[in-house]
Amino acid sequence: MKNIKKIVTAVLSLTMALGIFALPVTDAKAAAKATVTKAVHLYVGDVKDGAIAINFAEKGDRVKNLKTSSKNLYAKVVGINMGSSETDCTARIGLFAAKKGNYTVSFDIVNSEDKKISSHSVKIYANTERAIKSVKFAGGDMHGITNKTKGKLSVTMNKGYKLTKIVVETYDKNGERKSKTVKNNSTITLGKYPYFNESGEVDGNYYYMNTSIEASTQIRIYYTDKYTKSEDSGNYYMYRLAP
Repeated sequence: MKNIKKIVTAVLSLTMALGIFALPVTDAKAAAKATVTKAVHLYVGDVKDGAIAINFAEKGDRVKNLKTSSKNLYAKVVGINMGSSETDCTARIGLFAAKKGNYTVSFDIVNSEDKKISSHSVKIYANTERAIKSVKFAGGDMHGITNKTKGKLSVTMNKGYKLTKIVVETYDKNGERKSKTVKNNSTITLGKYPYFNESGEVDGNYYYMNTSIEASTQIRIYYTDKYTKSEDSGNYYMYRLAP
């Protein structure tokens, strides 16, 4: 009899334990929320498409009741992507500020039945501050076409902005993009070849080719923003005549 009681007690204990461990799975699914950009640094007069990124928690969710705190800030949904899975469901909101100021963009996220799931507020810092003060290649400013093949790359940030990474992107002889992370004030080699796309056959019924007279080198500068405290980036280019 004692053995039967022990078995019953063990079964009940195991059932309760499994029930407890099963609860977080249900709670986690119910607590799933969209992830939204928390703050944006916007340059006055510039259009920034995709300034606010939204990753929906469920397929069929969408943005509703989009508003700004001032007539000097314009916001619009500029991109929606409903993929094959819930993790592929995203949206983008573009911004334009006519004047300096600290603003707010607010909106709701509703499901496919138009029921509100959550409300969001994004801080917008609009001013005329540039994060990157200067970018120099071989002692000169980066612009136009150069006959130089290599030189020292120097990046200077404005006060309050922290340089985190520099990536140099070029093309190989097959027209494929390649990238390399470099240190500030190091010597870089400019790209020699342009992009190149080709399909079909020259002697066939169909042939397509697309390239450029310029071999471009893209300098992508990553930094921590002074206002949002998040990572952002800026692109600069140098060109050589392609062979």
